[in-house]
Amino acid sequence: MITFVVTGAHAYTVGPLKKGFGVPVPQVAAISYGDISREASLPSGTYILSDLERLSDAELLWASDLHRCIAASPGSRALNDPARARVRYGLLRALHAAGLNRFDAYRADGVPRPVRFPVFVRRQSDHDAALSGLLPDQAALDDCLESLMARGESLRGLVVIEFCAEPVRPGIFRRYGAFRVGDSIHLDHVVTQDSWNVKGGTAGLATEAMYRQDDLDIRANRYSDVMKQVFDIAGIDYGRADFGLVDGRPQVYEINTNPSMSLPPRHPSKIRSATLQFARERFAELLWRIDLPADGPRIALDAPRLVGMRGSGRTGIAWIRELERDRAALRATVASLERRIAAMRESTSWRVTAPLRRAVERWRRLRHPG
Repeated sequence: MITFVVTGAHAYTVGPLKKGFGVPVPQVAAISYGDISREASLPSGTYILSDLERLSDAELLWASDLHRCIAASPGSRALNDPARARVRYGLLRALHAAGLNRFDAYRADGVPRPVRFPVFVRRQSDHDAALSGLLPDQAALDDCLESLMARGESLRGLVVIEFCAEPVRPGIFRRYGAFRVGDSIHLDHVVTQDSWNVKGGTAGLATEAMYRQDDLDIRANRYSDVMKQVFDIAGIDYGRADFGLVDGRPQVYEINTNPSMSLPPRHPSKIRSATLQFARERFAELLWRIDLPADGPRIALDAPRLVGMRGSGRTGIAWIRELERDRAALRATVASLERRIAAMRESTSWRVTAPLRRAVERWRRLRHPG
């Protein structure tokens, strides 16, 4: 049994694995972090913690405890440790530092001053299209960030990324998708689009020659050595890395820890159809490798944060964000009080009344010795 742990609105990604993947796969299920927060135990099996890029800091702490409970339970396995995983900004910085990516990334709220232009802006927590086009210089970036704030977009969750892509012919770009499933890498597909911001692809652009080369690459699992390094740096056991080729070298743009699956496609090209079928079969084989039975000892969710959530009387993981806001407000209040106390101690009245306060303290000690 393989269970994907997802945020509430994103269980749809697992649907095709349950409805008919075209080849036999292990029994799979999807459960939300919120539903798990109500449970004292879980069935044994393999659990894939996904949507890590969508979790807040406090939710990541809770999910890390969940991972450790599963990993410590005999007969169960947990993939994707939230405490170790790097997503979007942290991943891109680490890949650049390791020399695998030529391009760098910057936090939008950190007064970004990119070394290379053009750049673009996107959200850290989703996999939608970029929020900007290609920005040619610092002035354009500053104007873009100001415009985003003016329309209500907080910079805190945004990242500025140096553009690094190479067209296969004028205006045509390709994006590769490689999965990690446990210890194995699987080059799965290639998408062709008439935009540098490749997403779903544009029909009719890829040629039969491209399809033949893709078939060779996918069957040979090309780039698997580099992708193994990428996923190791990311600290991610399951997910899909999206990358392009620049001067023949993979440039990794993101890792999606909850990638969408698809139902068996129909394609007019016989070569492409055969490639897609092969990729589907190999991916299914990798799922079988990480599968574990659900008849082992139940997993006790006994970490303090998990127990505390159940004991709070609140339901669902959403209350963590409420608690996070409460703690932030409390920290702000404490900081304000500390500033006031410091100012009071610097004031003339505090110094003048010091002898009186010392006398009162001595009187208290005399009345209540020890």
